[in-house]
Amino acid sequence: MLTPYYNGGMDSFVRSTYADVARRATDARARFARYGIPVAAGSSLDTILAAPSELDRLRNELLTRTGQLKPEHSALVWRAADCNRILDAVEWLDGKPRDQEYLAKLQQGPLETFVPDESHAKDFEYELLMAFWLERGGLCPALEEPDLSFRVGSTKLGLACKHVYGLGALGKRLGKGRKQIAKWTQGGLVALALDELNEVWPTGQTVGGSETQVRATLRAAIHAFWERNAARINRQVSSPKVLGVILTLIRPVIVDLVVTTAHEMIIVSIVGPSDPRHKLLERMQVVLAGGC
Repeated sequence: MLTPYYNGGMDSFVRSTYADVARRATDARARFARYGIPVAAGSSLDTILAAPSELDRLRNELLTRTGQLKPEHSALVWRAADCNRILDAVEWLDGKPRDQEYLAKLQQGPLETFVPDESHAKDFEYELLMAFWLERGGLCPALEEPDLSFRVGSTKLGLACKHVYGLGALGKRLGKGRKQIAKWTQGGLVALALDELNEVWPTGQTVGGSETQVRATLRAAIHAFWERNAARINRQVSSPKVLGVILTLIRPVIVDLVVTTAHEMIIVSIVGPSDPRHKLLERMQVVLAGGC
């Protein structure tokens, strides 16, 4: 197993004000409108894009005197985390081939994390988010089968992106990812979004503390999931073409009394150290760490 690489970036609410993020949401609405697919009033996407403005309005009322999130604002804060994630995805798409078609896909179902319904919109948004993270690391992602491709040096790998909606569906999602990667000439990885799994992190729960403490908490949650499910995951993705698994988790958090969004990613090698492809994952870690 590789030493996990932690792609832990505190998102825009730390670097920007709520108002700044609200402006990004307004720009995203304008982008949809330009393509003739305006965000429908009352839709899942509409509700999410409205969250930063509401957070800005309530910024002095979100927390108790002890720095805890007030329960009545929990759903709003989770929608804001979803908004941060979706804005990254939408902005990555800008100017890409078929971007109008892909933007339309984001309106094909619920997008809220705390609404655990399966949706094509949520699945596709995860592909876009992985592309955003890979591009930040300089790995040249492209939207193509299996779900994405990217480059590590001169080697082009595939990435199957799977949103896991429940532990009961884990095997099915892994199996589908394995079949997708099996068709890719040089192999690739399966990425799993753990955001919907109460077993990883109870829905509605936020964590506070310093940035270091928050990241450690998210890492521990992903590690615990891996430890409990490693044998099952290895069994399900066993294939000469599957090099490894990426596990990601995004959560709203409170850092220095500011509501923000944190994400963590670990990369786990399935191939052994003696396999030459193991070096590709090591290079991937180094490149991502430099870009993110």
